[in-house]
Amino acid sequence: LAEKKPFCCWFDYDSVNYWEYGLYYSVDAITDPRGLAPTGYRIPTKDDFLQLIRFVANDEGATQCDSNPLETTGTDYWNDNTGTDDYGFSARGAGYVSVETNYSSVTFKELKNEAYLWSSTQEKFGANYYQNHLSMIDNDITDIKNVQVDDVNQYLYNIRFVKEI
Repeated sequence: LAEKKPFCCWFDYDSVNYWEYGLYYSVDAITDPRGLAPTGYRIPTKDDFLQLIRFVANDEGATQCDSNPLETTGTDYWNDNTGTDDYGFSARGAGYVSVETNYSSVTFKELKNEAYLWSSTQEKFGANYYQNHLSMIDNDITDIKNVQVDDVNQYLYNIRFVKEI
């Protein structure tokens, strides 16, 4: 991790999971100057996620909303059968990947309980940089959180690309 090379993986390193949950990307993949999004698409910004939250909450000042209208229905991708997928967002409980220093430990966590989607927005607080992401907890709230970029431990999250108009 010290080399800051972009990387991604499948959940449990099993390629079968690609079709169910997609790829999990490092912060370095998100910020790589070569770009990650296919032509005609981009990684969403913090403002894109805020716009989504405010639409779902029906509140121009909202910073969080109910997760259920954004989640797939049934229990194939979430442990609770509370998703209503009202807007066709079809979020799946893909969990995340936790990577400790120099790959000493790689842990796949919260499958069917949580979902995290990277944002392209990076912010500085004090001396540290943070990467924003959308956080969705099953049958709970959706909001925007951030993770420290220069942390020795890394998290790998999914990406939901936005189509350019």
